[in-house]
Amino acid sequence: MDSNTVNDLKKEIHNLKIDKLNLLRELSKLQSNMFVRFEYLLNFVLTGGNFFMFLKRFLRFFIDFTLNPVKYNIVPFVYRIINRLFPPTKIAFALNMGLMGGTEMVTQKHIEYTQGYFKSHMFFQHATGPVAQELRKNFKVFGHKVLSYFLLRYKYIYFAQTLPNVSLIKRANPNCKISFIIHEHLSGWLETFETFFDIEYIDHIFFISEFVRKKFFEKITWYPIEKTSILYNPYLNGNNNLEYKIPKKDNAFTIGYLGRISPEKNILSLIEIFNRFNKKYPESRLVIAGPVFNHTKEYADEFFNKIRENKQIEYLGVVGKNEKIKPENFFEKINCLAFSSFVEGVPLTALEALSYGVPIISTNVGALHEFINNSNGMLVDIQKINFNPFHQMNPPFKKLSETDIDNYVKTLYEFKLKKWDNYSIMKDLITKFGDQASKERFITEVKKIINHR
Repeated sequence: MDSNTVNDLKKEIHNLKIDKLNLLRELSKLQSNMFVRFEYLLNFVLTGGNFFMFLKRFLRFFIDFTLNPVKYNIVPFVYRIINRLFPPTKIAFALNMGLMGGTEMVTQKHIEYTQGYFKSHMFFQHATGPVAQELRKNFKVFGHKVLSYFLLRYKYIYFAQTLPNVSLIKRANPNCKISFIIHEHLSGWLETFETFFDIEYIDHIFFISEFVRKKFFEKITWYPIEKTSILYNPYLNGNNNLEYKIPKKDNAFTIGYLGRISPEKNILSLIEIFNRFNKKYPESRLVIAGPVFNHTKEYADEFFNKIRENKQIEYLGVVGKNEKIKPENFFEKINCLAFSSFVEGVPLTALEALSYGVPIISTNVGALHEFINNSNGMLVDIQKINFNPFHQMNPPFKKLSETDIDNYVKTLYEFKLKKWDNYSIMKDLITKFGDQASKERFITEVKKIINHR
């Protein structure tokens, strides 16, 4: 085959890629068409989605769109005039519900960063949980089923978890800048995201890691990459003091785990890894902290049975600023923080551990490789295990393979013998991910979005 033929083929392939991209963009514009949405819905159901949940959502939207011309025509027209005469000056943060989860706590941190820069309001679609109660002490918090109506008079809206009718917001306020942050580290829900949300109206999408952005573009190829950026989570309960004195550890090598006790975190494999490690180092200890998810009762029972079998394993309960055991007390006890998860995004507890100078050992999953390196931790490659993302809260009880467990134990031996520079670990983390660095990064991104024309 001569070089001209090869070049011609390359051009054809390039043109096909462009045509495919243009086709996807055109298809995306048709998403408001009910039949296209229904086709998406059927495709989603056939690939493992919850049929009744999404059928209910589809029918509710169809009825609302068909029988509510006031909402979709008159209201936007009136607000468009108001917004043109009196341009909005405030910004809004909107979430779905007020549970004490990582997304809510990170969003709380982000709204705190805006104080002094913007006048900010916080919205909850269902403002009932402890986060909503806490926020009411310092911020204006709203809760309403029709969240869209309250968001028609803002110059910038930051959505986390929820994304109500953004096309309505854009029709009422064309100059409003809308961003959405994707915290999720599983990718199966993206079909829903593209189907039920008018993604073409979103001005910017934040991702908590490059790993999550990659997962997004594997599913949604047409969205412009230049309208996306990485916004690493700020850690919430960590150390921001560069003068912090790292205490001397006990002679017994202590491994820590901090996080929820649930199947996808794979704590049972970590216990097995420790039991093998403990045979070589009998004085070593494993301390575990975090809430036990009772909806996986069978898993919780097995967890407690396993820790009773080894006296060198201790369960401390929940750790937190308002708990009996504070984060700093936990990290002062341990020589390393360990994860054996099947899936991760950017675990906040890993950042918090590093902020106290505690190195990390973990399975090489999710975005951990983006901030764990030879100077602050070790990662263990494992065989890929696929979870059904719609069973995230109740996945099959799986454990690491024997080979993976053996590799993890060998890496743990190396980890123990290595001399770690704990102060450098702490300094590097605070410099890159501490409160001041995270605040500057977030404010810069928000200003850039607001000022973009």
